[in-house]
Amino acid sequence: MRIGRLSSLLILPAAFLCPPLAAAGDSPILLTSGQTTGPDARRLFAAVIGSAPNVGALPAAREAIEVTVQWQAYGAGPVLVRPAERVALNAFEIVSQRPAAGSRVRERNPELSADQVVIVMADDRGRAVAWTAIHDPRIIRAEFPAATGELTGQVFHRAETEFTIDVPVSLDVVQLQVYAPRWTDAGWVLDRLGAVALAPKQ
Repeated sequence: MRIGRLSSLLILPAAFLCPPLAAAGDSPILLTSGQTTGPDARRLFAAVIGSAPNVGALPAAREAIEVTVQWQAYGAGPVLVRPAERVALNAFEIVSQRPAAGSRVRERNPELSADQVVIVMADDRGRAVAWTAIHDPRIIRAEFPAATGELTGQVFHRAETEFTIDVPVSLDVVQLQVYAPRWTDAGWVLDRLGAVALAPKQ
């Protein structure tokens, strides 16, 4: 599976700080393609995925489309933000769709983690037909010196990023739904971040 802009490690000066908590006038959370902020937006993994298989477990597709999605995670501001200090935007836009070249990497034993996002491939009825988990392209780990001179590690998010996945043509996928996995006492829960429609087949 191809993915774009993996997280990396930065060593930042002590003066590097993101702005404080978003002010009341900042951009609100963008609700995309039926996204909600109530309980429906936080669903157990099994309820969201249903019987849809992981795309890596499917037979090798004869044809696939390489889809690159631009992700505007936060509104105007710095390129790196502390997630707890900014209001999420989560606007998604297709950058390109083209025939995929080469074979995809198969995920034999996919496991979820909080450093991933789950991409659900949905048909024209909104039903999940396959899914995959990729490294969260927003994440960047940084270290900067504290007052004692010791390096302190923190996790930042890129305000804008992108990811690329291969979508098998045979699945008749019309929409990609993006979720953030979160572990709870009940198991993995998927918080819906948004969705983006694929361009119609030519």
